[in-house]
Amino acid sequence: MAKIQAIDSTWDGIVEKLSIETKSGGVWEMIKKICLAATVYYIWHERNSRLFTGQKRSAEEMFKVICDEIKAKMVSIKVKQTVNVLIAENLWNIKFDRKM
Repeated sequence: MAKIQAIDSTWDGIVEKLSIETKSGGVWEMIKKICLAATVYYIWHERNSRLFTGQKRSAEEMFKVICDEIKAKMVSIKVKQTVNVLIAENLWNIKFDRKM
């Protein structure tokens, strides 16, 4: 859903690959950054909830929460209309804010 391919399984590898891939500033690069940030945040939040309150969510619940957060961030981004923007909107079932 974010066009992330052949990614390393270590944090260093993930961050390095995404930092190289996200320099062009296109819509897919923005989505990759948002996905990484939301995933890291919610995994860390889940870790803290499990350690300090004993509350647990399933992987499916976590995935839904992360996807909802990503969508919320994406709709606030102002973008120019391009083919990739239209593809991303269709894939994620959202509408980006448009630059005039």
